[in-house]
Amino acid sequence: MIDKLWEEHSPRDPVNALNQRVSKLRRVLLEAGEADVLVSQGTRYQLGAVGVDVDAAQFTELLTTARRTGDPGGAVSLFNEALASRRGEPLGTSARSAGRRSRLPG
Repeated sequence: MIDKLWEEHSPRDPVNALNQRVSKLRRVLLEAGEADVLVSQGTRYQLGAVGVDVDAAQFTELLTTARRTGDPGGAVSLFNEALASRRGEPLGTSARSAGRRSRLPG
């Protein structure tokens, strides 16, 4: 993770820097009412977003269901629902794209 965050310009103490960033991220998520998005598992962190919590997963699930249905009208409704489920730029909230748009201070 450290290599992905800082590439070849890692800080002097990358573990401490990473811990500080995770702490800031958890504070922001808590203030936004989304504390369950990043949960601690012992000494590790895990993304709490699963399945339909992630718009890309919901989109894919709706497309798959639409393709399998034998009802053309139902398929159109599901395709429309899939399109409406998108929130913002595709994968625009991923860590890598968010990091390119703005950096956390520190």
